[in-house]
Amino acid sequence: MNVWIARDGEIIGEYPQEDIWKFARLGNLAREDYYWCEGMGDWKPLEDLLGRGIWEEALAPPAPEQFLVPGKRLYLIVAGALGLFVVAIALSIFALQWSFRTSVDDVRTPMQTPPVAP
Repeated sequence: MNVWIARDGEIIGEYPQEDIWKFARLGNLAREDYYWCEGMGDWKPLEDLLGRGIWEEALAPPAPEQFLVPGKRLYLIVAGALGLFVVAIALSIFALQWSFRTSVDDVRTPMQTPPVAP
């Protein structure tokens, strides 16, 4: 069965009923949206179809183990800064080698002069 969804007075789409649950959990549908199916008289709040708990699950705060512990955060900052420092050193070495090679090539390659015109 397909379900029509409306938001702020405009129809936003027609979806299979199975997908409505997934879209709501992902946050693509709001509690204030309305739905309509064939055979219904008028639009009804989407919350009546899906229940209130679906949005509470989607909006639940992350579990405590998902937060960074302070020591780990400091470690990530230091590792990132060290990585940037290593990249800067590598680029500097590359630039110096390129500059040296260019200057050596200029010394080894004599300037070409056109032959004397007949």
